[in-house]
Parts: sequence; C-alpha cells; structure tokens
Amino acid sequence: TRVIGQGKIEFEHLNRNQGLPTNTITAIVQDKYGMLWLGTQNGLVRFDGYDYKLYVQDPKDSNSIQNNFIDYLGLANDGDLLIGHKGYGFSIYYIETGVFQHFRHDPRNPNSLRNDQVIAMYSDPKGIIWIGTNMGLERFDPKSGRFDHYDIKEAHISRKAAVSSIVQEPDGQLLMYVSGNKIVRFDPRN
Repeated sequence: TRVIGQGKIEFEHLNRNQGLPTNTITAIVQDKYGMLWLGTQNGLVRFDGYDYKLYVQDPKDSNSIQNNFIDYLGLANDGDLLIGHKGYGFSIYYIETGVFQHFRHDPRNPNSLRNDQVIAMYSDPKGIIWIGTNMGLERFDPKSGRFDHYDIKEAHISRKAAVSSIVQEPDGQLLMYVSGNKIVRFDPRN
C-alpha cells in the first residue's frame, strides 16, 4: 500500500493466519507499555508486536474474562484496561496484577450497573468512569464502587437514548453521541 507524498509505507495485515482468534476486530487500544489490545468476537488479545496472548472466558475461573464478545476497549486514567462486553456489562483488567474485575446489572441492587449493554466508556481525569449503555449514561466511581444513573430521553419518544460515544471538553462537560443521531452536552458538575 502506498500513501502519496509520504514515500513508501508498508502495512502488515494481521489475521487468523498470524494467530488471531478471528479476522474480525471490534476494538483496539494501546497501553502505556506499548502493548496492543484487540477486542474480538472470540476473546481479548494482547499483542506485543511479535506474539499474541489470548484471554477467553472460562466459567470455572472467576479471574477469566467475563465474555468473549468485546464491544469496547479503552484505558482508565491510571492505565488499566476498560472492556465493554456485548450484553455482559464491563470489566476492568488491572494490567499490573493480571486481575479482571467484573461489573454487571444486578436487579436486586439499585447501585449496580443499570444495563449490561455497554457501548462506550470514558475515564475522566478524576478517575471517574463514564459508561454509555443502550439505556443512557452511567457514572462509576471505582474508589467507592458506586454507580449513578442518568437518563437521556429522546425527543418525542418516551424511551431512554443509547449513548454510543463519550468525550470530555476542556471545560469539563461531556459530549455524547446518542441514538437519533444527536450530540448531547452534559455537565457532570450539576
């Protein structure tokens, strides 16, 4: 592959032939050590530039990944890995210790994640993790373990809007892309 004006640039294609569990990559992020983390429909992959390490769900191991279908990958502000699972909540993978911590909706606990369909995540400078689900916005404080729920109603529709992307503006407000092709501004200080 060539890019005009940049000289010759070559791309290496990674796929099942090189050791990936599938040719479909759903998410990608690079950690502070330079490792690439790849989300797939068949597990989580760590790639160091040479070798792959595959993390898959093992029902007999509480420290295995929660679900093999990864919808979202990102980094917490401390460098740990944020993993959104398709219909199974989210996990934090503590890179230093190699431990997964899982978060799911518990109908008996109003302080749990409200919806397991995690679509987007963002870790703000204070360490708060903002979670977009198909039922709105969640705020998670890892220090207290507390979840707060925010409804974003779609105009002229009674259902809650799905939040599929979250970023923070310099003034601290969150910008979210929500269902209905809308961008919504939210001030978490209010």
